[in-house]
Amino acid sequence: MTADLEAEGKVRAIGLSNHSPEQVAVARRIAPVDAVQPPLSLLNRSAEPEIDWAADRGTGVIPYQPLHFVAAQ
Repeated sequence: MTADLEAEGKVRAIGLSNHSPEQVAVARRIAPVDAVQPPLSLLNRSAEPEIDWAADRGTGVIPYQPLHFVAAQ
């Protein structure tokens, strides 16, 4: 488990990608979550509540897909 690796000093920080605030809250009961990674671009602003949630708790945010991605159909 990542929390064990952090306790052993093998990892410095724990981060989660594509998790809802509720899922991050569950993970925080096991170990501190240092950063979250939501998708965020000029076209996709759906992660703004998650970013606000992280800011309120001192959790870092590393957004991805800043240029947006549209899957070919």
